[in-house]
Amino acid sequence: MGYDLGLVALQGPKWFFGIDSVFELAGTIILFMVFLMSYKSYKLVNMQRYKYYSIAFFGLTLGHLSRTIANFAIHQQWFGISTLAKVFLAGYGLHIGLTLAALVLLIAWAFEIKEKKIFCVLLLLVLAMIFVSSSYYLAFYWSAFVMFAFVTWFFFKNARKKKAMASKLVALAFLLLTITQALFFGTTTLPELYMGAHITQILGFLVLFIALVKVQRK
Repeated sequence: MGYDLGLVALQGPKWFFGIDSVFELAGTIILFMVFLMSYKSYKLVNMQRYKYYSIAFFGLTLGHLSRTIANFAIHQQWFGISTLAKVFLAGYGLHIGLTLAALVLLIAWAFEIKEKKIFCVLLLLVLAMIFVSSSYYLAFYWSAFVMFAFVTWFFFKNARKKKAMASKLVALAFLLLTITQALFFGTTTLPELYMGAHITQILGFLVLFIALVKVQRK
C-alpha cells in the first residue's frame, strides 16, 4: 500500500521510485548551501533587498525539504497507510506553499516591488488558482514555470548589463530551473521526463551555488 501511495506522488517510471528521493535530498543540501551563501552576501552588503533574496532561498530549501521527507517516508514505509497519506498531503502541501511564496518573493526582489500588500495579493492569487484547479500538480508546476521564467528573464537582462561570469551563471541556473518546471509539467504525458527534471534541477542548484561562490571570492 505504501508503494501504491508512492506511485501517486511519483509521476515518473516505477524503477525511479526511491532514486528520486536521493536526488531530492542532494538538492535540499545544495539549496541549503545556496541559502547560506546568499545570507552571507546579505550580511556583507547589509541591504534589505538582499535579505529578501536570502529569505526566498530559505523558503525554497524548506519547501524542498518537506517534499524530500514525504517521499522518504513513503518509500521507506515509515508509517501505516493512513498516516503516510497525511504525511504525503502535509509534505507536498508545504512544498507547494513554501515554493510559491519563495518565488513570489524572488519576483518582488527582482522587480523591486516594495509594497508588502502586493506581495500578499500575488501569493494569494497564485494559491487560489491552484486550489480551484482540477489538478494541483499541473497548476503548481505551470505557476512555478511562469514565475521562474520571469525571474530568469530578469537575470538574463542583468547578465547582459554586467557581463560578469557570476551573473551569467546565475542566469543559466535559473534557466535550468525554469526548464525543470516544464519537464515536471510534462511528466503527466511522458513519465520519462521525471528523471530528466530531477537531473536538470540538480544542475540548476549546482550552477547557482558555483555562481554565489564566485561572488563571495570577489
